[in-house]
Amino acid sequence: MGGGGYAVLDVVPRAWTHLLGIVSGEPVEVETIIPQAWRDEIGEYAPYSMTDGADVSFVPFENGFTPESRLDQAILATRRAVFPELGLEPDSI
Repeated sequence: MGGGGYAVLDVVPRAWTHLLGIVSGEPVEVETIIPQAWRDEIGEYAPYSMTDGADVSFVPFENGFTPESRLDQAILATRRAVFPELGLEPDSI
């Protein structure tokens, strides 16, 4: 989970909570309400739930990509830069 520093009180704690839940074998439901004590600590920018109603669907890159998508372009560029160093084929999708 990258270095970041972005949204330290909003995104980072929720991302780590999801990761630790998955790693521990007890995933946190996306509808889970953020504890009021944490919301009080953060203040007006506090999230209400683990996703705040955002779409959390995920399609693996290997299932195909959209060439026009800037996100997919970045993923493919990263794969092409890193995968050969790891002995992997970057374009084997």
